[in-house]
Amino acid sequence: MTLKSHPEYRIEKMTWSELKPFFYQHRPTLFQNTFDFPSQSVMTDTELKSLARLGQNMGTPFRLSLGLFKGDELVGWSFGWQHDKETYYMTNSVIFQEHRRKGL
Repeated sequence: MTLKSHPEYRIEKMTWSELKPFFYQHRPTLFQNTFDFPSQSVMTDTELKSLARLGQNMGTPFRLSLGLFKGDELVGWSFGWQHDKETYYMTNSVIFQEHRRKGL
């Protein structure tokens, strides 16, 4: 979808597999103050099994990854996933510095 106010930019739906390399490439500079804690690494076997059982009940959660492009260059994104039956969790959105403050 081309942006009406900025026809040189477009938004495209992407798979997480397509977006993931860009996310991990730019994450260290775009999210410098982020602290990640892999909670599953400290869970007991019983807790991990319970978590897996809950996940089976949910089925396949909805995921959405959007890329913001200028020409063929990815200059931003937004992605997230369905947390439960009523909640969508937008993980993060970013527009690269040189493309900010343009009303995108």
